Amino acid sequence: MKTDNKKRGLIPVLRREIKRIFSHPSFVMMTVILPLLMFFLFISMFDEGVPRDIPIGIYDADNSSLTREIVRRLEAVPSIKIHTGVNSLEEGKTLLRKEEIYSLLYFKKNLSKDVDRGLSPKVVNFYNNENLMIGGTIYRDVTMTIRDFSSEILTDRLLKKGMSASQALAMSEPIKINTHVLFNPYTNYMYYLVSSLLPTMLHFFVILCSIYSIGIEIKKGTIGEAYELGNRSVITVLTGKLLPYTAIFSLLGMFMLTLFFRYLEFPMKGNMAIVVVSTFLLILSYQAVAMLFIAISGRLLSAMLSASFYASTAFTFIGMTFPLVSMFKPAQIWAQFLPLTHYMNIYIDQALRGSPVGISARSFFILTAFLLIPFFLIPRFKTLFTDKSKWGDWGRLS
Repeated sequence: MKTDNKKRGLIPVLRREIKRIFSHPSFVMMTVILPLLMFFLFISMFDEGVPRDIPIGIYDADNSSLTREIVRRLEAVPSIKIHTGVNSLEEGKTLLRKEEIYSLLYFKKNLSKDVDRGLSPKVVNFYNNENLMIGGTIYRDVTMTIRDFSSEILTDRLLKKGMSASQALAMSEPIKINTHVLFNPYTNYMYYLVSSLLPTMLHFFVILCSIYSIGIEIKKGTIGEAYELGNRSVITVLTGKLLPYTAIFSLLGMFMLTLFFRYLEFPMKGNMAIVVVSTFLLILSYQAVAMLFIAISGRLLSAMLSASFYASTAFTFIGMTFPLVSMFKPAQIWAQFLPLTHYMNIYIDQALRGSPVGISARSFFILTAFLLIPFFLIPRFKTLFTDKSKWGDWGRLS
């Protein structure tokens, strides 16, 4: 295709790509509609912030005023909802297996009498720990409620024996732990789950849309037109084609941060500017990685499949659900090749911990280093843009 030199360059390629975006509903779906839907889906899923009304069952074989007081106190705990009508251990275990309840408390017969005799009877707690968040919440709240009540009983008993209040308190709790929760003091899982899930969704769309925008033209044989329009410059073509997506996803990134810090009121203890800049770098990094997948495979379908695998591993290996330092060494190494790992390091350091900017310097540098990838791929892209044998209607992704 012959094109007037005056009509060649970055701007014509950019205009052509913008026209392609608005003329193909799939581009609008992948760049705007689906990412926004994912944002609001995850926010609505974790809207409560902390677990509420987790159903637990109680089999009270003692049926005394003491056990009824324990039940009353458990009912006052926001995370717990008492399931009525558990009449036996077997019935309670059946409810556990059906996941109608997540915990079964068993108050043994004569529990109250044993307490009065100065013995130390046990309350048995069977709980489902398949979901670590729910299991941990039940264990913590049930244990603390019963432990505090037990401490009150002992304190009251000591007071009746003539001890002073300070002596009774010291006897009921001889060693106290002075706990200071430094980060996420409210144990709000939105702070770490939503703040990692939304960037995970964003990077997934960034890498796939970037591959699709270039790969589809190689597949359909129209990349030669873009190459001529870009004055036969690989850098011009890649920049012109990717720049609209950079702008769209950057706006989505800023919208994501607005949701975090304005609407959801996530904490921001550090440098907001670093988080903003690193969000731009996250998008550019995954666009650079997308170029690598296209260059390696040269084919749309295989590039999309490989990138999907690469992107889908990110949430597992960034250390938000399981500490990165405790992972197997190869997993730790793999995490370093994921831009999302370094982005989340910056986000956590600045937003939740309020760390000095220097702490985030290493992750910031690595994110920036990903941007160098396309410059090593220029010869390969020149081949893909000019060698017609690399074009063609192969694969099933159209």
